[in-house]
Amino acid sequence: MQKPYSRREENLAQTGPRDLRDPRSREYAIQTVNHLRRLLEGVKIDTAKIEEEFQIINQYEHWKALGYKSKKEMMEVELGDLSTVGKKNLERVSRSEQARRMKADNPDMSNAEIARELGMTRQLVSYARKSKNPVLAQKPLTPKPPMIRLTLDPSLTAANIRAKMGEEYAAKLKAAL
Repeated sequence: MQKPYSRREENLAQTGPRDLRDPRSREYAIQTVNHLRRLLEGVKIDTAKIEEEFQIINQYEHWKALGYKSKKEMMEVELGDLSTVGKKNLERVSRSEQARRMKADNPDMSNAEIARELGMTRQLVSYARKSKNPVLAQKPLTPKPPMIRLTLDPSLTAANIRAKMGEEYAAKLKAAL
């Protein structure tokens, strides 16, 4: 099945900020679907953004603006079959998000009970509750630079001050110190 809009129309829709367009327009719908596609294709999936994009698609019925018969048809054509890595990543992030929400909604529920209900280990539940987004929580790749300690030879420093600033300035500095 092909998209019900041309490549040229898709390229034109990508120009300009989406927020300045009418949410029910074809261009806005194209930008939303493309944004959703980029989010789903990436390895680092932010579930909140995906849910927001799905809500926008549902709220403004973008499949109608694009000429699809149904939302399911639009999703199949626009997003295709998610890669195995993307599916696993999405499942992992959504389960972690579910664990966070379950703990927030039921503070008396233990990690073991949440893990049993979601099919996760207790360690993953504990990690999910501590981190903001377990997929994006990574250690920085670049090491911290070493601390440099600079030592100056007083006799060379005094000689440099005399040479550059003059004998009179050096005498005033010596008196001030």
